Amino acid sequence: MSELKSIVAEFTCRAEPMALATAVRTIGSTYRKPGARLLLDTRGRVAGSLSSGCLEDEVAELARPVIAGGPPILSSFDLRPRFGCNGTIEILIERVTPGNAFLTEAAQMLAARVAWKAVTVFSSSTQPLGSAAWKVGAPPEDEAFVQTLLPPVRVVVIGDGLDNDALIQFAAVLGWDIVLAASPAEIPAPDARTAVVVKAHKFGRDYAALQALLALPVAYVGLMGPARRKQQLLSLLLDDGLLSPNAPLTQLFGPAGIDVGAETPAEIALSIVAEIQAVLAGHAGGSLRDKRGSIHFPTRDLQPVPE
Repeated sequence: MSELKSIVAEFTCRAEPMALATAVRTIGSTYRKPGARLLLDTRGRVAGSLSSGCLEDEVAELARPVIAGGPPILSSFDLRPRFGCNGTIEILIERVTPGNAFLTEAAQMLAARVAWKAVTVFSSSTQPLGSAAWKVGAPPEDEAFVQTLLPPVRVVVIGDGLDNDALIQFAAVLGWDIVLAASPAEIPAPDARTAVVVKAHKFGRDYAALQALLALPVAYVGLMGPARRKQQLLSLLLDDGLLSPNAPLTQLFGPAGIDVGAETPAEIALSIVAEIQAVLAGHAGGSLRDKRGSIHFPTRDLQPVPE
């Protein structure tokens, strides 16, 4: 949830009232889906997005009276007459002030790296409009939007190399957390949103890393180097009795990366980041040109969500 991460980071640095805009319902084709968020101050966009840039100025104008102390506003935008999307999007704009309960709890959940649920009430005669952590009771769909929020992707890189700089830059743009580790012993407690890239470029160190990682609940283990070298490592682990012959190895991706014709360190980093994104989102990768149906196929929940 990189967008919420950037919103929380900006919110905690500010001391003035702002507005939080949340997409709560969409119909047809829209650039963003329900759950997209935008943080605004009196000058406009601060963090997040609701579209490719076509709605943000209008939302900023609507947000001004809300920031000044007005009530939340639910606004509907028909994208068909003006923009390339063939749909509509409904957005709730609410005032947030320092200490806002929803964004404060979001910061705590992000720090704890746990999955949780948020509810944004946009039409109700019995509840106040706005966003909050969802505790119990399913609200009616015509009154509120409930969203499962997952911790940011965390990428652990074991080893050095020129592509580390690009990996760090890509991770920053995506809002991912990145950890540079010299050995598996330095890996933080792994979870289903943790990906590890093994690139020590030394057979013994890669062997030790795979021995540790293949026994951990890591969703993605990317191994740099040719396929032949991967087979040599796995064969040795089998011969040493450190790997079961029936181990599925579904989390192991070696050579790491999607086939995009990468040659330079930055291109290699791009291919690895793309593969991590696809794997953790439960998608197969490939060209959207060849995809049938919606390109916004729902991503899977990768962690149990507390009820």
